[in-house]
Amino acid sequence: MVRRWSLALSIAALSLVAPLSVHAQAGSRVDINAATREQLTAVSGIGNAYADKIIAGRPYKTASELVKRSIMPAAAYEKVKANVWASVVEKPAEVMPQEGPKAAGEIIDINSATRDQLASLSGIGAAYSEKIIAGRPYKQRSELVSRNILPASVYAKIKAHVTAKQP
Repeated sequence: MVRRWSLALSIAALSLVAPLSVHAQAGSRVDINAATREQLTAVSGIGNAYADKIIAGRPYKTASELVKRSIMPAAAYEKVKANVWASVVEKPAEVMPQEGPKAAGEIIDINSATRDQLASLSGIGAAYSEKIIAGRPYKQRSELVSRNILPASVYAKIKAHVTAKQP
């Protein structure tokens, strides 16, 4: 009986040390909430661009959020899903996005706002800020949803705080 407990403890200790290696080994799974860029790119199917988007979009509750949050397309996720997982991570309060723009009544122009201004909106982090900027220009704010830049649920939170002024 003591031997079984000793073996179980040894296996548990090894499972804590294994994710610390810099490169993913064949058959190992990578934590998308904690892995470095190098660890992510060691997974077949994740290149530099996906690794950067994964890191920018942290934290994740599940690995399938990579598709739900448009970090990577479903076809690409299908190729990597056996090699990735998401640890449970609590997001510290000081890093949580603020509710709405910093100044009461401030409306942010999605055609000219900075990354930081966009990230100050509820539900918009670094990854969505990058997508909004990459998709410019916009004729209407609703294009954020129609062009698959943001999910409708996120857009519903910010639509009263954004506009799409024409240049």
